[in-house]
Amino acid sequence: MTELSNIPHALKGLNSVVVHPDFKFPDADVVLSVTGRCLYEKQLLVDTDIRSNHSESGGASTSDDDEDFHSQTSRDRRKEREEKNNPEKPSQATLFKVHKSVLRRASEFFADMFSIPQPSNQDTIDGLPIIYMHDDPIDIHNFINHIYNSDVLHYLPLRQSTFNMMSSIIRLSRKYLLLRLAPAAMFRIRSDWPTTLEEWDKNDLQVVAITRWNAQVRDGSQDGGSRLGPEDLLVEPCRVIRFARQENILEILPAAFYHLSRLSSLNDPHRPRSCIEGRKRAHGYWMGGGRYATRSVLTPADWDTLMIGKAEIRAWFVNFRQYGWQSIHATNCGADDPSSCVLSSQGGWKNYWDEVIGVQTRKILAQDGLDVMEVLQVLRHVVLYDENLCSGCRVQAGKIVGCARTEFWDCLPDFFRLKRPNPWGGIWMEGEPVDCFEQSI
Repeated sequence: MTELSNIPHALKGLNSVVVHPDFKFPDADVVLSVTGRCLYEKQLLVDTDIRSNHSESGGASTSDDDEDFHSQTSRDRRKEREEKNNPEKPSQATLFKVHKSVLRRASEFFADMFSIPQPSNQDTIDGLPIIYMHDDPIDIHNFINHIYNSDVLHYLPLRQSTFNMMSSIIRLSRKYLLLRLAPAAMFRIRSDWPTTLEEWDKNDLQVVAITRWNAQVRDGSQDGGSRLGPEDLLVEPCRVIRFARQENILEILPAAFYHLSRLSSLNDPHRPRSCIEGRKRAHGYWMGGGRYATRSVLTPADWDTLMIGKAEIRAWFVNFRQYGWQSIHATNCGADDPSSCVLSSQGGWKNYWDEVIGVQTRKILAQDGLDVMEVLQVLRHVVLYDENLCSGCRVQAGKIVGCARTEFWDCLPDFFRLKRPNPWGGIWMEGEPVDCFEQSI
């Protein structure tokens, strides 16, 4: 481990003082010191190329310090449990050897600080002035990682690591005046939890691709018990909901609550595997592609919101199954030979709806996680390619399902009894009762 010269008295009472291996530039002119929980390997969710690049160029080389920092993977859980059991026990200080110029560009707070002459008796380490920061170490790590790798922001995938970085920027933005970074982070979070159906469908394609890949990797693995790395996990919706409440980003709540409502509570990766039931649930989680939810972080009010929303969604879908054939779009297709068209006969629409739509969706209602958006997407594909219908009836049937899907999306804030943020628009006024099903058909 690299020796640190003249460790200040403020850091001597801690368990350890670690220089972050990715941020110890040889030409650094300031040290950020963050005291708190240890930055474990599994918590550093966004990798950087900084360390390897500087090693090749003769900069910060790989050392025992790096190995000490990154060899904790097998001991992470044990240390984390020890910290939880001993909350008053002194923790670790993580040092980031960085550049004032980079901090100045990112933060008005640091720009003002560095413009003021510093006291001559300021604490130093390895000859560099120390700035003590009392924030979550992971937030500071994500902040520094972002300002040194800001060019990759738009290319980060829809994953938990991306949300962690963006949420850290927003949490720190008011304190450190991140006037340039915060709007970009806010835009990214709003894009990942959109208010439009088009954006939701685009994001969901990424989610489906990731879940399928995770399931295939898991299914083909030789050890049935190891887990994929945290960088492969999808965004966890319960923490998104808590973050949205804390930061008052209400417009992302409908999408987050809906995503949570479609996740089954039966597939749980955290269940102990000592029992058969625990192994089944962990296996179901991985076979589902890594979709999970940490429901323990929800407040009682958000639990109520979730339960109300799931009940409203189920009731809407039951009505759609039973009465969707009465849609205003279910009209005579105008075929030259009505006898050749299934839907032109007496009771044709009702019979078709019961025999096709009803059968297709019967088992779905028994599922714990009901994904209505996906179900309606599949149904629309089914009716559009149903060879028993003429071309005109296919268009009408597809329009019924497509319009129902659009209106279902618009009703999400009402299902969960959420205030309708401005970006959602719509014809509803606050407090006005809404019958979403009637409008959808």
